[in-house]
Amino acid sequence: MRTAIRSVLVLALASFSLAPQAGAFPRPGWSPYQVQVVVDGQPVREFVHRGRYYVLGHRGRRYALRVRNNTDRRVEVVATIDGLDVLDGKPGDFVNKRGYILGPWQTYDIEGFRLDMSRVAAFRFSSVRDSYAAKTGHARNVGVIGVAFFTEREVTPPSPPPEAVYPQDQLGDEGAVGGRTKSFGSEKSRPRFADATGEGGLAGTSAPAPSATPEPAANAAPPAPVASEMAKAEPSRRAHRAASRPGLGTAFGEVRESDVGTTDFVRAHPTRPAEAVTIYYNDRKGLLALGVPVGQPQSSDLWERETANPFPANPVCSQFATPPAGWEP
Repeated sequence: MRTAIRSVLVLALASFSLAPQAGAFPRPGWSPYQVQVVVDGQPVREFVHRGRYYVLGHRGRRYALRVRNNTDRRVEVVATIDGLDVLDGKPGDFVNKRGYILGPWQTYDIEGFRLDMSRVAAFRFSSVRDSYAAKTGHARNVGVIGVAFFTEREVTPPSPPPEAVYPQDQLGDEGAVGGRTKSFGSEKSRPRFADATGEGGLAGTSAPAPSATPEPAANAAPPAPVASEMAKAEPSRRAHRAASRPGLGTAFGEVRESDVGTTDFVRAHPTRPAEAVTIYYNDRKGLLALGVPVGQPQSSDLWERETANPFPANPVCSQFATPPAGWEP
């Protein structure tokens, strides 16, 4: 089965390089792929609480996702906001959907939901009611950002076909001279090597003919309208719940220019990302309700001091197993 989809979006804008800085996810530790939420070009402060990453948003502010590839290979980036893919606005799916392509050492700001090959609708913090997810009936996952990184498959150049060698007794009088096999000069005399896949590709399978639909029984009861009425009422219930939810969502903002092109990219593994990053966001009241220490800057300062790196230019890569949560020696 062919798993590589061609013609995926690639960043056509000029890339820019940034030194590692606070606000890059995932943390703690170093990762070859990083994500930041940026406002006015600057990463917003992040909070670590119970193993999750949170950022504080403010209603009405425009933001972007800054993704960084700290490797010498291309990488595909599939991103979602509130559970919606940033390219097509549909529910996120990193297995069947494609994403942006970052070149080696490239950094790029994803600024909005894509409208076409040259424009996006800006990300803006909003109420849940005014969020793009709520307006499209997908408010269940409001408040979360996801980014999956896929490495590119290394393509090994094919080996040249072996030269044809024939026994001397099959070449006749002119077959061999001095123990060497004579080469065949004309195209007709050259042996042909058949393609292992054949010329017809995969054979299709025909589906069985559908059976005749039985006539309904004369005394069969008509279907109850209850399920149908519930299905009709479900969208309005979801809309009412979204309108009453507190906290932040992401609106489908104003148009911004963002040119992209297409390229070919084959994932090293079609369904398993090399890394997946999850970031939760909300306003101050919502984060405090979750116990996130947004009102305690000293907690963040202590964490930064405890994780300070004496050699920041040399990323630390663990070569041993990481103990699970709660493990005690």
